[in-house]
Amino acid sequence: MFGLAHDDWVPACLAPAVRSGIYTYHGRTGLAVNGVPRCPKTQLLEHLAFVDPGPALTKKGKPRVRQPPRPQDQSVEFYRAQMVHYGLASQNATREAAKVALGATKLAVPNALLEIEAKLKKLYDAENDKMRRAAIDKQRAEEAAEDARRKKRDRDEEDLIKNVLGDQPPGKRAKAGKPKASNRPINLDTVSGVYTLVAPKVASNWETPYDGIIFKLALSPKRSHIWGSFDFGPFEGTLRSTSSLTAPDGTIRFHWRGRDTGSGESTYGPDNVGSIQFLPGGKIKGELVWDCCSGAIAFAGVRNSEKTLNTEDEDDVRGWKDEYWRLNEENYEHESRARWPGGRSYSPSGSREPNSDTEEENSDNQSADGYEDCGF
Repeated sequence: MFGLAHDDWVPACLAPAVRSGIYTYHGRTGLAVNGVPRCPKTQLLEHLAFVDPGPALTKKGKPRVRQPPRPQDQSVEFYRAQMVHYGLASQNATREAAKVALGATKLAVPNALLEIEAKLKKLYDAENDKMRRAAIDKQRAEEAAEDARRKKRDRDEEDLIKNVLGDQPPGKRAKAGKPKASNRPINLDTVSGVYTLVAPKVASNWETPYDGIIFKLALSPKRSHIWGSFDFGPFEGTLRSTSSLTAPDGTIRFHWRGRDTGSGESTYGPDNVGSIQFLPGGKIKGELVWDCCSGAIAFAGVRNSEKTLNTEDEDDVRGWKDEYWRLNEENYEHESRARWPGGRSYSPSGSREPNSDTEEENSDNQSADGYEDCGF
């Protein structure tokens, strides 16, 4: 076998068994006769000495109704194969006849059989080496391709950060909810879509989705709110705008509710805030606050022209709304109790805000949580 010191991940035996008549050879089992490997002499002697213990008996000497697992002797095929391995005739020998014949010999493997084994081993090793080389080459090619994709993704992220966030270090960027003005109001007709984001702070501390952070935004049917859905990797959620959509700097503030993807625990509190600034060319930048991360998480992204949202029947927005309102203190308590042994199942209840674009507008600015739409 060739040296593969740094490729220990490759299985030692990849090739299937090679065959010659009743003989087969595989790297893990060695020579086999009709599929039965040679049994080592010491172990074979133990099999030959096997005596059926009979059924377990009660104190009165009667067979028990419930029998424990009972030792079993090897099959007749096993003993016939061992006769061939040790140079004895085996055609139609019964199990007892085979055991008697094996017990009467010194259990030495004949030279003719060793030669057959050596020839089959040589064939097997050649095929196995070939398959292992192919497996290694394939894995190395996949790793190289993955490395190239990762480097391209890193370059794309760097370019996006430079083009959207600029060269400012994270600490110098605007705080969440206070982005720099661009004097460009939001074009509401271009808001809805699928955005691909980069968030350096998240990427450097957690594993993010391979295809990038996906950020979906949609204007509500009555054009009063922007709703969104996102997956940053370590956490995911839905967002609802909480400020005017006509700000001259193209910025909205939002509140979000979601879950830690590791623990599944929900997060919904008033500190889950953020902002998005809409820039020319389908670009966005912003920040959001997550209690598991120190400081606001800055992100930048661009709308993906190849991915669109179908909101004609309001399904996307309605689903995000339902998820948003479902994550509240009452359901959090239900979930917490359900995590403990003996916890009861529950039906999530939603705490919906009246002016939600799906119900009658009984209130213009007040939400079910008591926060006004101008911000928390």
